[in-house]
Amino acid sequence: MASLKEFVDRKELTERELLATLFATNFTVILALVLGVTIYTEKDFTQTIPAPWIFAGIQWLLQYVSPVWAGVYLPMGLVLIIVLFPYLTRIMHRAAVYLLWIVLLLITALTAFGYLVRI
Repeated sequence: MASLKEFVDRKELTERELLATLFATNFTVILALVLGVTIYTEKDFTQTIPAPWIFAGIQWLLQYVSPVWAGVYLPMGLVLIIVLFPYLTRIMHRAAVYLLWIVLLLITALTAFGYLVRI
């Protein structure tokens, strides 16, 4: 039985994560090719199509804010803050925790509000 003190070194862990990422990406692409999933659809794009509940907040924002800001910069900024959270905690612990809570509450509020309004 392995003891709790045995750890994988950083290089091996990075290699494992890279292999897992490549495997997951290739599996997803092959699955999409086999199932014939397409982005193209022959729907009328002049009318508003309701989004799935997870994108309802972004779709609501798209009505009032520039599409570049609501659809690209805001989600990218929120994801970037979440990704950088482990590095921010080393520099400024308390502020980083508050920032993460604000981001999570903003995402939750946008999703809930977009779902309740149901565009």
